[in-house]
Amino acid sequence: MRAWIDESLQLTLTKMEQLCSGAACCQFMDMLFPGSTASKKVKFQAELEHEDIQNFKILQAGFKRMGVDKIIPVDTLVKGKLQDNCEFVQRFQKFSAANYDGKDYDPVAARQGQHTAPAPSRAAPALNKPKKPLSSSMLPKNPGDDEGSFYGDDEAAELMQQVNVLKLRVEDLEKERDFYFGTLRNTELICQENEGETTQYCGGL
Repeated sequence: MRAWIDESLQLTLTKMEQLCSGAACCQFMDMLFPGSTASKKVKFQAELEHEDIQNFKILQAGFKRMGVDKIIPVDTLVKGKLQDNCEFVQRFQKFSAANYDGKDYDPVAARQGQHTAPAPSRAAPALNKPKKPLSSSMLPKNPGDDEGSFYGDDEAAELMQQVNVLKLRVEDLEKERDFYFGTLRNTELICQENEGETTQYCGGL
């Protein structure tokens, strides 16, 4: 994976964690769809988290410009964890293979000779926290082209199944809400109808 990145972008990454800056992904997007990202604004020497976030914002804008329906898990990626960044780049590699047309691209000139900064030490201690589910599948420039999707067919099918289960759960909750609301409303009407009788009874006491 690292060899593919170094060869494609003429970089010399020492750790996969360096990808947490988002700079390499921005350049891959520029290689696939020239002009889709503001390359001159990408900070290849990013060393602070807010600079990484800015790079991912540039990448997200490129996705939106090219019709790629995918929300980047920025908060997770900028932490510099190996697994999270590897999973994201693996999907990006599949996306690149499906959309790259083989045209000439000079990555060094595109980034004005800059190189990526060393990987920062941001990974927090491992905690037993459940991983957040991916929110949606990543679609290519042409949404109908399955080969350019960010996730495979099995993953997409599993996500759709999760969505359907959640929809059914929402419908059940709405029915339950309507039932209790109706019961409360009926109780309120009964109280209003008998309000006079209750007052009269109390007055007699």
